[in-house]
Amino acid sequence: MHRVFWTDRGGKIVEWNETNCSFDETEYVKPAYEQRSWAHVSDYYRLKRLYEYGGIYMDTDIQVKKPFPDNFFKADLVLGYMYECAISTAVIMAAPKHPYIKGLLDMYETMAFDRRIPNNSIFNDFTLANYPNFRLNGKFREFIPNGFIYPRYYFEVPTFGKDGGYSVHHFMGSWHCHKDSFKNVIRKVFKWSRFYCPLLDWWYQNYFRNKLLRRSGYHKRYLEDLYRD
Repeated sequence: MHRVFWTDRGGKIVEWNETNCSFDETEYVKPAYEQRSWAHVSDYYRLKRLYEYGGIYMDTDIQVKKPFPDNFFKADLVLGYMYECAISTAVIMAAPKHPYIKGLLDMYETMAFDRRIPNNSIFNDFTLANYPNFRLNGKFREFIPNGFIYPRYYFEVPTFGKDGGYSVHHFMGSWHCHKDSFKNVIRKVFKWSRFYCPLLDWWYQNYFRNKLLRRSGYHKRYLEDLYRD
């Protein structure tokens, strides 16, 4: 189970797992848990605990590179892009009882589980349908009062620039149930090698995200929103 980081600037870390979560409370969580689709289980609980407590959610393969600034903690909602037409779900900051988180949570509490639908698509569709000031273009924007979304180089990909670079999402995929084939072993070795070669990590992460951008079903919407105010 993914970890959730809560903070009141005093520092508290809570891990949500089988000891403090009930996996039969919705028709989304129960089949996801039974099918050992751990990432989908966490899709629901990251929202539930953020709504209840507020704080920071991070995937377990997020590497924090430098302290988050004060303006993040003064905001009511902080999101980032995974790539230019996909909202990231790996780092989420929210105040308790935030209506954006509540809206997403309500969707998860009524929808049926479908492992083919990634949570990034659910975030995209919900945000586009309910927040007319939002633009799916990969750029910084305050799309609701005191609610912000940041470019991918803030939380997701390495950067050598001065702006952003607060964390890196390594996409380790530890929740996949892959067999230990030769191909998968090589893939794991390559992923781990990126921790020791920053230039390789920078190149691969940005190459991979650009590839996802071009292939995305939201690419057309991205182009439409790219130059909208």
